[in-house]
Amino acid sequence: MIQVQGTPGTRRDEPPGFARLLAAFELQERAQAIVAPLLAELVRSIPRLRAWKRFSSGAWVVGVRTEAEDRTLGGRFARFDFEIRVDAAQRRVELTSRATVRSRDRATEKLSVVLDADGEVALHQWAERAALQFAADFWTGRKHGARQLSAEHGVT
Repeated sequence: MIQVQGTPGTRRDEPPGFARLLAAFELQERAQAIVAPLLAELVRSIPRLRAWKRFSSGAWVVGVRTEAEDRTLGGRFARFDFEIRVDAAQRRVELTSRATVRSRDRATEKLSVVLDADGEVALHQWAERAALQFAADFWTGRKHGARQLSAEHGVT
C-alpha cells in the first residue's frame, strides 16, 4: 500500500504577465459583445452580408462583408468592420471602424475609452452610429428599399 505523507505541492505561480493577458482577453470579449449584436442586425437587414472574424496585426477584427464578386451588386464589394485593440494595464479599448461601400472606402473612425460602465455606453453609441451610417450608405441609391434599422438599443 502506498502511503502519501504531507500535503500535495501548491500550484506553481502563474507566469509573468498572465494576469495582464487574461485581462486583455476579457476586455476584448466585452468590447466584442457590445458590437456583435449590431453586426448581426446588419446581416438581418442586408442579407447579402456575411459575418466574419480574424486576427490581424495584434488585434481582433470582427465585421460583415459581401462576397467579393456579388453579381447582385454589379461586382462591387461592401464591408463593415471593427478592429479591437486593448490595453489591459489601463483597462482601455480602442476600436477602429472601417467601411467599404460599392468598392469605395469610407473614412476610418476611431474610439478609445476606458471600458467601465460609462465607457460601455459610449462604445455602444459610437458603434451603433457607425453601423447605421454604413447601412444608410449601403442602401443609398438602391432600387429596392431597406428594412429599417432601429436606433434604439435592444429594439429590432
